[in-house]
Amino acid sequence: PHTTPTASYLERVAPGFQLATEQREWQATGPLIAGVNAFGFGGTNAHAVLEEAPVRTATSGTDSESPYLLTLSARSADALRAAAADLAAHVRRHPGLRESDVCATVNSARDDGPHRLAAVADGDLADRLHDALVDRPQAAHADRLHAAHAGRAAVLSVAKSRPRTVFLLPGQGAQRPGQGRALYRSAPMFREVVDEASSLTGPVLGRSLADWCLDPRTDPQELARTEVAQPLLVAFGVGLARQLAHWGVTADAVAGHSVGEIAAACVAGSLSLAEAVGFAAERGRLVGELARPGAMAAVRGDEDTVAEFLGPVSVAAVNGPGQVVISGTENAIEQALAELTRRGVATRRLRVSHAFHSPLLEPVLDPLRDAAKALTVRPGAVPLLSTVSGEWRPGLTPAYWLEHAVRPVRFGAAVERLLDEGYDTFLELGPGNTLGGAVRAVVGARHARDVTVLSTGAASTAGRE
Repeated sequence: PHTTPTASYLERVAPGFQLATEQREWQATGPLIAGVNAFGFGGTNAHAVLEEAPVRTATSGTDSESPYLLTLSARSADALRAAAADLAAHVRRHPGLRESDVCATVNSARDDGPHRLAAVADGDLADRLHDALVDRPQAAHADRLHAAHAGRAAVLSVAKSRPRTVFLLPGQGAQRPGQGRALYRSAPMFREVVDEASSLTGPVLGRSLADWCLDPRTDPQELARTEVAQPLLVAFGVGLARQLAHWGVTADAVAGHSVGEIAAACVAGSLSLAEAVGFAAERGRLVGELARPGAMAAVRGDEDTVAEFLGPVSVAAVNGPGQVVISGTENAIEQALAELTRRGVATRRLRVSHAFHSPLLEPVLDPLRDAAKALTVRPGAVPLLSTVSGEWRPGLTPAYWLEHAVRPVRFGAAVERLLDEGYDTFLELGPGNTLGGAVRAVVGARHARDVTVLSTGAASTAGRE
């Protein structure tokens, strides 16, 4: 009754003013603008003017081609299942919804609860949610070692206290043709790093790094050439790390396997992308031009298993219990493998072009020292654990990079130290899944509990330098 009729002076001071006395559609010739008043009893007045957000321009791209991650959480298991069931029903009732929009909205719509579900959807979001409710048991949250599921099945879990995460950067042998196609399409930070690395290195054996990364028809033997593999693995790993950071996933520590330590130094902040990719490219070029051809093989055993063959062959890496890599000339490796196989020891040749971490790389050392002198090393923002010395924050001096080239990779010892110091989540940043088995072997031997081993790539049997 106090608003009827409208005060006459409003027509003079506020033409067009109308008082809304019932619900109606809000329309305007331009952006919607609202004023919000707050009048305090103590005399404090506040006024806010709100304007409608600008219309978002539809982004070009490949929404229909890219899988999307959905994360859903709740305060209890029953509430989580109810939320998943409701979302699945909603998606089925509205088939025109864009899957990317649904995932983005749900991922940011609520605070994280302790009971969580994660699903990778590729045009089948409702099915993935249904699978989580019907087919997959709820994961226990204690007394178990668990790893990422190889497929796209949804995963139910109960959150622990904040994990201490280690990013692991793999060495040569992890690469595979077309390894970055999906990421390049859907992950802008990864694409930016690959493009920048390509411009920094220029053509490598006649092709850009981006071509080597994206072409599924690439000959695996050509991709394994060290001139290509070294800078490509650095670009790939750094690109993944930056994309994960863009999504809010960061590391508490980093470690790298062989050439992966160059990528790890960049992820840690000790080397710029230009220096890391440039140094890896020069390292690969020097090895390709100066080092004698050689071979490497994985041996199911310890250092004692291969002790009698040392001299003609070298221990290139000790990745964990029962996981040794040997390196040497083609003839020496063949003879060692023949004898080991005769004794019933499992062996496997690795897809590499040279005998890394062996004296066969000595012709490379002088020019490699010169290349390392040009690096500007900065204090890293993220702790880096050396897989050469087993020490935190190595100096990354020219002398260090020479030892790094010829000394064995002590990856297993590095994982042991990380476990001893409370790190419980290991994420491999590479195109394959070459380091997870070694981490699990160390975890199993130490009977460690509540350790998660994950990979951003597909399962690989290629081995590693």
